[in-house]
Amino acid sequence: MIEEKCKKKNVKWLGDSPDDQERHIQKFPAQSFWHNNRIKEEATQLQINILHQDGNISVDGLCEIVLRKQAINKIAR
Repeated sequence: MIEEKCKKKNVKWLGDSPDDQERHIQKFPAQSFWHNNRIKEEATQLQINILHQDGNISVDGLCEIVLRKQAINKIAR
């Protein structure tokens, strides 16, 4: 899926050889997990709310979840 998206968007790689593209695609999941985990650790340390989602929700959907949570929190105060 990542490879399809990158090819459709004509993503430019560091170096244009197919090996560079393949290496990037292979490393993407681990790098993504590392970045997401680092953000989660920092948010937890700073006591910032974390919005968990599985990647299947649209940006609009995520915004609706946040706005709904904010409205519920205002009512609870």
